Amino acid sequence: MKIRNSKFHTTTEILRDFFQLEDRLLYQMDEAKRYEKIYQHLVKLGAKYSGATEFKNKQFQQFKYQDSLYLIPNQIFQEMENRIFQILDRKSSKSEDKVVSLFKKAN
Repeated sequence: MKIRNSKFHTTTEILRDFFQLEDRLLYQMDEAKRYEKIYQHLVKLGAKYSGATEFKNKQFQQFKYQDSLYLIPNQIFQEMENRIFQILDRKSSKSEDKVVSLFKKAN
């Protein structure tokens, strides 16, 4: 969500503004993926983190870019973190298999 001059903008509006995506592409993207793309783009643009906040009983992280405030739900960061840990777990288990195989006795 984007707040500028006391006006709220949806993820659809933000993605249109950032990427000029067609509506059919926007509507195929789930909300979590939308927020991820927005967050990644804000980081590339050099947006400044301005702390956590609560809005409508939900927790958000705030990022300031130009004259706008962007709110990214905490849930998005938790999902991204979980995916990273899943990837690391898979890589770790694969590397453990390789290490174990190095110590097998030759026949």
